[in-house]
Amino acid sequence: MALTAAEVRRRALAPFTDKAGTFAPLKAATFALLAAPGVWLGWAYTTDNLGGFPLKALLNETGLWGIRFIVLTLAVTPLRRTLQWPKLVTLRRMIGIAAFVYSAVHLWIYVPYMAYDLGRIGSEIVLRLYLLVGTLAVLAMVPLTVTSTDMMVKRLGGARWRRLHQLVYAVGILAMLHFYLLLAKLQTPEAQILAGLLIWLLAYRLLYAWRGTMPTPWLVILSVGAAILTMAAEAAFYGISSAGRIPVSAVLGANFSLESGIRPAWVILALGLGVTLVGWVRLKISPPKERRRGPQLEAAD
Repeated sequence: MALTAAEVRRRALAPFTDKAGTFAPLKAATFALLAAPGVWLGWAYTTDNLGGFPLKALLNETGLWGIRFIVLTLAVTPLRRTLQWPKLVTLRRMIGIAAFVYSAVHLWIYVPYMAYDLGRIGSEIVLRLYLLVGTLAVLAMVPLTVTSTDMMVKRLGGARWRRLHQLVYAVGILAMLHFYLLLAKLQTPEAQILAGLLIWLLAYRLLYAWRGTMPTPWLVILSVGAAILTMAAEAAFYGISSAGRIPVSAVLGANFSLESGIRPAWVILALGLGVTLVGWVRLKISPPKERRRGPQLEAAD
């Protein structure tokens, strides 16, 4: 059956509309921002603007954006609650699908990067821990993406769907481990910053599940605790990866000196306290009207 012009238009605009079918500028802007890195990478690759090793650059960049969007997906619910911004929840599915697309492309690019040698690819994945956990993270995202539609939520039922989507936490941990093992070797601070953000986001969910709410003092404690854990993780990594040549005390001490720049732990503290401050101001200006929820751990959150 041929579709009418109105139906074609409705389906084309579906990603950018709310449940009432009204155009949602926030969703449209988010879609554009999510697509922008992919568009730029595609243009840079086809115009030979990715340096002397374009496949390697494409492999690295798609992986980077994949893990960034995984962390951003997990950030939606804490930000929605803390900032009292309900519309943010409408972006979670879109960001999650973008995280899968970039991650899947990242995995697919590894095939031509290894000259289509499937035997070697299989042995590398099995023998190298960072490749194994990265592959598992992408595979775990497949059922989450397939069941992300409203139709699948209805078919599975709310309880089963939530249990299945608890996989998102395992995805976050596996993807971060892959990223940390691979890029921390280059001593880039982004690995520690994203790891610290993941600590904050997962700890937030545990505390919320336990208390059923997240008052401002707990957000402050959470932010300080996540910063301390980030500091400890960074020190432990350098101590282990250098076989003790870099003393743990030296890395910890660097966090209290500006000689090596602003360390990841302070970035985590600043972000956590910044969100807490904005949430506190919003709370004072406009107290929430919704009823306080009981303790539970929501898979979709």
